[in-house]
This record gives sequence, structure tokens and C-alpha cells, in this order.
Amino acid sequence: MSGHRKPKKPVRNPTHFLFSETGTVHPVVEEFPREQEALEFTVGRKFLGALQHFEGAQFHDLCRGSEPADLACKSPDGDTIGLQVVEVLNPQLQKLRHMRSVYRDALKQALGEALLLFNGCRVTVADIGDPPYLPPLSSPSGQAWLQVITEHVRQVAKEVQTLDVGKIRLRDTRTQNPERKVSLVVERILPAGQPVRLEFTWAGSGTYISTDFSRGLLIKAVESKIAKRYAKPAVGKFVLLVYSIDTLLRDNDPDISKARRILETSQHPFDDVWFIYLYPDQELGALVHIWSVHDTDD
Repeated sequence: MSGHRKPKKPVRNPTHFLFSETGTVHPVVEEFPREQEALEFTVGRKFLGALQHFEGAQFHDLCRGSEPADLACKSPDGDTIGLQVVEVLNPQLQKLRHMRSVYRDALKQALGEALLLFNGCRVTVADIGDPPYLPPLSSPSGQAWLQVITEHVRQVAKEVQTLDVGKIRLRDTRTQNPERKVSLVVERILPAGQPVRLEFTWAGSGTYISTDFSRGLLIKAVESKIAKRYAKPAVGKFVLLVYSIDTLLRDNDPDISKARRILETSQHPFDDVWFIYLYPDQELGALVHIWSVHDTDD
């Protein structure tokens, strides 16, 4: 392994929201490593955990792999399995993240001293991931939208002093131009009056998942790895593990059948291809078995 340090990955922490029977909302966030190798280990652990949980297959001894494998592990039979890891990238979700990040920073600045009222609380602004997205912040409509949401958050800030430790308060508002439902989730972690500032984040769902048309995200990931023309490892199976932090893939997604046709008709070293949508704070993820070399055996 060379001593060259790879650039860090952008901050990409998976977030889910749990809705309780009482109506409270609990954000679940896992901080992912930004170093490439540590991130691959995280993906690998969740993949092995999902295989055991959903498939009943106990793979073990996860470690760094020898080229071209990023990782390696042992199958239940003791065979060596090499894993090549690749992430599905969704440009629309990147645009959504950028929008949330820009407006979150602007909102914190616009709140000024009112932000101190949230000391001791974990604050999450949440919205849906579907377009239309917010206008550019510097535009007149963007500034008008920011003013509306700022006033909403100011009103909520006046209420949180009465929020008990361990309790959550949820307040919704609906804005215009564009019309968008925005929720403010405030969880009291420390008693009121303590000058401790906790997280203030803007999160929410991803874009709507449709199975009626191909998004091409899985296909691009598979084709990018086929184009590398990796040599097949001399020992054991070689698995392509496609993962996503924010894009769920359903069993009937048209990208799956297209990816299978590509894998069946192309020269590549992979024996199996899996997709995993990673769960936060669990060694698990939603698995889809995309393709196996045995599918084409006579």
C-alpha cells in the first residue's frame, strides 16, 4: 500500500427519522468516516451484517483486500471473497444537499442571538426531497423565503424554555413560492439555561423513488467498474458491492434489468454484484442481489 494520502470524501452522514406512536420525531444520524479506506470498512461491515440478518449467511474476517479488491472476507465455507466497492452518486441529491446546507447557514446567521434560546437542544430543520427546490439564496425570492422560515423558527425558539429534558417538540409550517412544508424538530438534551450549543442541522428525505423510469445511477456505477478492466483475483470470488447512503433501490427498478444485461454481455471479473442502501446506526442495510455469474450458467 502506497503512502500517498487520498483526499477526504465530502461529509455524507446518513439520516433517518423515526416517527413514534405519540407523534414525536427522532432523527437518527450516523457520522461516517471521510477517509476512503475507513469508509469502505464501514460499508463492508454493514454489508456483512445485512447478509447475516437478511440472507442467513455468516461471512467473517473482514480486512483490507489485495488489488484489485478493496476489501476481503471469508465465506461461511472459508473461501476468500474479494470486494470491490463503489458508490452510487445522485446529482439531484447533491443539489438538494447543497440547497439545505446554504439555507441552514443563512438561517443560523439570520437568527442571531435568538439562536442562543436553543442552547441545550438538538435542532433539526426537515423538509421533503422533492422539487421544486428553493430559489438561489441571493435572489429576492430566496431572501423572502428565508425571512418567512426565520420568523417561524424565532417563534419556536420562544417556546423551548418550557421543554423538559428528553422531550421533543415538533412544529410545522408551510411556505409559498415555492410551496413547501418545513418541520422544526427540537429535542431537549440538557436543562434550560445551560450555555451549551448543540447541533443545528437541516435534513430530510431524499427525492421521490419512482420505479417507472430508469435513473441510470446503478448502470453508471456498474459501467464505471467494468471500464476499469480489473484482472480477476487468482483465488476466491470477486464481488462488486454498489452502495448508497441516500438512494434506495427497489427490486423492480428498471435499472436492475439494464445492469444485468450489461453484466451478461460484457467482459468483467465479477462473480456477483450486490447493492446495499446503508442504514444509520446499525450494521445493516437494504440488500438487492443484482447479478450472479451463475445466472448465465447453462
